[in-house]
Amino acid sequence: MKKLTILIWLGIFVVLIPLLGVYSEWKTIAFVVIGALIVILSFSLKNDFEEFYEVENSQDTDTKDTSPEPEEEYEEEKTHLSDDTSSSL
Repeated sequence: MKKLTILIWLGIFVVLIPLLGVYSEWKTIAFVVIGALIVILSFSLKNDFEEFYEVENSQDTDTKDTSPEPEEEYEEEKTHLSDDTSSSL
């Protein structure tokens, strides 16, 4: 989360630099440095998100889903209904 906060602040600085009346040489240097930091942080966040989803997906495959299939549930309801109607006749 800290990387995301830094990325947001860098974006705010990019917006504010032209409004601060900074010399053009300093603006150029600031834009290059901030741009490089944004690229580095973006790649770092991308890798973090990929690792998070890989871990989450591997945990999903490790647990076995034992819930019945929807068709099985339908068949069970259908047999219960047919038992109820035949006993009432």
